[in-house]
Amino acid sequence: MNLTGLMRNFTIRLRMWCTIILVAASVLSIGGVGIVAQRYANSVTQSFLKVDFASTTELKKVRAAMDAMRLQEKHMIIQYENNNEADLGLKAWNQAHDEAMAATKALMEILPDEENRALAAEASKELAKFKVSFLPWAKAMLELRYPSTMVAQAMLDKFVPNFNAAQTALMKVEVAVVAGTDAGSARMQSVAESVVLLISGAVGLTLLLIVPLTLLNMRSICKPIVEAEKLAMLIAQGDLAVQDKVGLTGKDETASLLRSLTDMQESLLRMVCEVRSSTDSIRDASAELANGNQDLSTRTEQTA
Repeated sequence: MNLTGLMRNFTIRLRMWCTIILVAASVLSIGGVGIVAQRYANSVTQSFLKVDFASTTELKKVRAAMDAMRLQEKHMIIQYENNNEADLGLKAWNQAHDEAMAATKALMEILPDEENRALAAEASKELAKFKVSFLPWAKAMLELRYPSTMVAQAMLDKFVPNFNAAQTALMKVEVAVVAGTDAGSARMQSVAESVVLLISGAVGLTLLLIVPLTLLNMRSICKPIVEAEKLAMLIAQGDLAVQDKVGLTGKDETASLLRSLTDMQESLLRMVCEVRSSTDSIRDASAELANGNQDLSTRTEQTA
């Protein structure tokens, strides 16, 4: 039995309900795939924003604050004999140092990797050491205890290694963060492509399932109706010859319609046959009556 014949074992109404349920389930499946994929994409995006993007932001803050520190150191040396400007430079330096320390602390809380957190802690420790060495130097600068700016610069260079050590540690963190950011971007791109593939696959699978079944269902309905139309036209034209019982198999409405038309055709054929038989009987009886009358007339004439 082919698929069309198999489908005709069920009523058209039942098939329509099954089609509606199938379409609704397909739409819900596609929607469910989209929702799950979207939630996964959101989780990846949130992870990227929470770790990679936030780490990059805090690193930029640390870099900017440390650059401001070095800038204020140069400003203090240039304004060596101008106490007001040097004092303003010291205040700005302290503010920049506090910002660098705060950003480093925030960075340690964000970083998920223990090794990178240790590097950030090391940078914070070196910046703290640098401040401990810098403040006495700054006080001596304000009190003009250095004979020249060259001597002041030479004294400052003695504890700059602490600053450089902090920079080195932060550079290692930055390399790891950049690698994580690149990996996060690649992961987001991969998720976006996966979402597109999943939704496309769900739509394609739905079409592959619904379209052939819909075409088969349409054929199982339309073909018997065409056969019923032909049969009705034959009956209307007076052709009561019993046709091949094509399309009579099945349990759907079209099969019932064809069976009803076939039954009607057979009933009309029986009625015509009965009428024809009755007509023949009447004709025979009339012929016998006419013959009898002729015989009676002949005898009457003979008797006379």
